[in-house]
Amino acid sequence: MIIGGAAGATCGGIKAVRAALLAKGAGWRINKLLAPKRRIFVYKLGGKYLTKETQSIIVNEAAILSFLWMICLVIGIFILMWTTTGYATENIIFEVCAAQGNAGLSIGITNIAMNPIAKTMLIISMYIGRLEIIPIIAMFVAIIYRR
Repeated sequence: MIIGGAAGATCGGIKAVRAALLAKGAGWRINKLLAPKRRIFVYKLGGKYLTKETQSIIVNEAAILSFLWMICLVIGIFILMWTTTGYATENIIFEVCAAQGNAGLSIGITNIAMNPIAKTMLIISMYIGRLEIIPIIAMFVAIIYRR
């Protein structure tokens, strides 16, 4: 639910491409740390060679979007923990991950009688997972500043 599907898929999540970029970028950084200083690195992704600048940009973009996605996930977990009582922490984490990943799963925390703050948070989590984080941030900024 956290990684989600392929790029362009209707499911939520970080996306498999970004997860692969993060893993590949971590490998590149570790290799660079352990290699001799004079070594020249060749960055290759999907059969194509990347320049150092391009590699840095795409890995940084994936890291920033994934970090923002995780921040929203943690905020959602804390809000749901604050507004609901009687549920185990792992169930709350599952519920928020399912909402933000648009998996369509529920343990039963989401129901018609739940706190309106928790409902609103889960709705926002679903939008974040489906529409991506950057458009949602832009939407909130536009609402706040109304230009």
